[in-house]
Amino acid sequence: MIERIKCKANDCEETFVVFDDSPERDYCSDRCRFRINKRNESALLSSQGKCRKCKNENDREGKTYCSTCQEYFRKRYLESKSQKADSEQIQSITDPPSIPISTSISNIQLQTSKSSKGSGKSIGQKIRHIKNKNSLHNIVNEWYKDWEKSNRITLTSLDIAITKKDWEKVKRASEQLRTINQKKFEALPNVLAALLKNTTDG
Repeated sequence: MIERIKCKANDCEETFVVFDDSPERDYCSDRCRFRINKRNESALLSSQGKCRKCKNENDREGKTYCSTCQEYFRKRYLESKSQKADSEQIQSITDPPSIPISTSISNIQLQTSKSSKGSGKSIGQKIRHIKNKNSLHNIVNEWYKDWEKSNRITLTSLDIAITKKDWEKVKRASEQLRTINQKKFEALPNVLAALLKNTTDG
């Protein structure tokens, strides 16, 4: 015989089919079974004056958790809050749109280049044929700001990683810093030469 039964979880409206030779079951899913069993266990522990987490005697009358477990949850909350604050600190040092510190160096370069005027040309290509002094200064100033912005983001990431002794992130941030500055330093002679030529011609 086939029979359709409603799940015995009072907060579930699902039904399920059982056969005569089916193992006895009360719930539509393991999820419902676990939830109700956990709820019943918690209620039993509370009625016995025990902590719902460690199941030892609860030294905090009328409270769900003992002082030890409460301190454990408090530390977890503070750690989570600290991580969130670190993330906000990183984002606050940049003008919108901010660049998450988890962004790879290639993405940093992509985003900073998008914020610059013109196409994805290098600084050398941009200034090569610029004759107007103001235009040249604007392009160089924008290039410098992108350089400074990338350095501030990466240095903040490095400081936080060192404080937390996260050596994998320390290594990654150091590599990002080296890549950023290597490319900028390679372009620097061309930038200085263009500025000097423009000043001399002017």
